[in-house]
Amino acid sequence: MLNRLAALISLIFSPFLVPIAGTLVAVHAYARTGLEFVRWSLISIAFSTGLPFVLIVVLVRLGMLSLFSTALNTGFETFSEPKIAVNNRF
Repeated sequence: MLNRLAALISLIFSPFLVPIAGTLVAVHAYARTGLEFVRWSLISIAFSTGLPFVLIVVLVRLGMLSLFSTALNTGFETFSEPKIAVNNRF
């Protein structure tokens, strides 16, 4: 039961869904026409959610980021150790 509740909370507050909901609320408040609402919604969703998603997919496919380290980024070396250092300072 608690696992299902945790999964539901994770889905509702997903980092990819929260910006979309916030964008739709903000655009709806300021859009004058339906076409303007659709246009600005698509543009803002593309930049707030689409580009980060595409970047993650590309980095995973290039082997610079593992899905395991993205899903379990806890700060411990065993969980968050990247395959290749993106920045030389780390």
